[in-house]
Amino acid sequence: MNIYEKLIENINNIKNEFLHSFINKIYSPSKLDLVISFSKGKGKSLIISLNTTYPFINVIDDKINFSNTTFFLNNIKNKLLNSHFIDISTVNGDNIVKMDFIKTTETYDKIHYSLIVELFKANPNIILLEENKISFALRYRGIETKHPIIHGLSYLPPQKISEFKEFNKEEFVSNYPKTIEDSYLKEKYNPILISLKRKHKSLVTKVKKLIEEKEKAKENLVYKDYGELILSYLDELNENPGSSTELIGIDITKYNLNPADLSQKFFKIYKKAKTSLKMLDQYIDESQNEVDYIESILNCTSLYKEDDYLDLIDELKERKIVEFKIKNPANLKKNPSKPYYFLKNGVRIGFGKNAKQNNELTFKLARKNDYFVHIKDLHGSHVVIFDENPSDEIITFALELALYLSNKNDGELQYTKISNVKKSGTLGLVNLLKYESYTIRKITNNFNELFNEVNRF
Repeated sequence: MNIYEKLIENINNIKNEFLHSFINKIYSPSKLDLVISFSKGKGKSLIISLNTTYPFINVIDDKINFSNTTFFLNNIKNKLLNSHFIDISTVNGDNIVKMDFIKTTETYDKIHYSLIVELFKANPNIILLEENKISFALRYRGIETKHPIIHGLSYLPPQKISEFKEFNKEEFVSNYPKTIEDSYLKEKYNPILISLKRKHKSLVTKVKKLIEEKEKAKENLVYKDYGELILSYLDELNENPGSSTELIGIDITKYNLNPADLSQKFFKIYKKAKTSLKMLDQYIDESQNEVDYIESILNCTSLYKEDDYLDLIDELKERKIVEFKIKNPANLKKNPSKPYYFLKNGVRIGFGKNAKQNNELTFKLARKNDYFVHIKDLHGSHVVIFDENPSDEIITFALELALYLSNKNDGELQYTKISNVKKSGTLGLVNLLKYESYTIRKITNNFNELFNEVNRF
């Protein structure tokens, strides 16, 4: 099958799904993509993509309800929303699609619009015709070109392609909705990721410096011994300070203090080092905890949907770890803390992507005889097996899932009943009264594919 034959197949699918219905919604998930929903074909949408790898038009099952706001999108919506879809065909036997619509105005006038989609890899384009005249286009071309696109002109197709290549982009097209969603989320919420990565870098540097200070403080603990030795040999050192190297192991003459005062100085150095060690241990623990927390977020953001980012925004604002600004934040009608689950062999295996979802999963949805799984000694997603007597296969799946969500391929995990899981003072962190340890050497489940089947509570 060549590219043109595939286009004809897609057009026939579009006819079967949407012809003689009305446009309900139009989204622009990227600057090069339009997604159109119709009154027919519930659960399906039409995607028009002008990506330069392989521009295409196709029916998709994926739910796309996110959009950028652009001048082009506003024009398309203004003209085509609620219009009647009456025909679709190719133009000039080429990779050009013409979609015809009739829009009834408030005064009951009927306006004929045509959406021209030029699916040329080198220079794809969308042109809207109003009563067969160019109303606007994504890309305009001057009168001096072989294929002018100018407001008010009639549309003339370019010279026809003489030969069509074989169609070999099935996988690209099927994965494209997920690709544009990932790109949309990455672009829109990149300020959060940048802030988190910057904070992570500074915290790692801070922990390194604190550890270096701790090592220096530990070295200064020896001054207690020096002070005690000076007092032990006080008379000898008063008579002959030069003998200090042999008596106590250091030369005290370089300090310009008498031995008694020097011993007190050494005790002060020791006490300061001892006090510093307690404070440094606290600072290191606190900073490392923040490092682990940020890493747990960054490990999971590749799996985020838009409402997960909205949950994260609330969580980060409460914790006040980083500052960021998001342009045009989404206003979604959603359940903000609902976690996710897989259904495997009839058993639900739930997990959270952030602290709020973890808390909801473990302390509101789980029952006391269900089972809890977590990666050991690290921040990470809670995983809950909703079964009182899970099989070995289900347990292994849950253990591997907890590793995958922490971006690990091997490691030690904790496994216990929910009744042994207690809240701590920090949202998402828990204390385990007792647990079993499991070690996974390698993840065997293909979670990259399985996440297409994930559900939400």
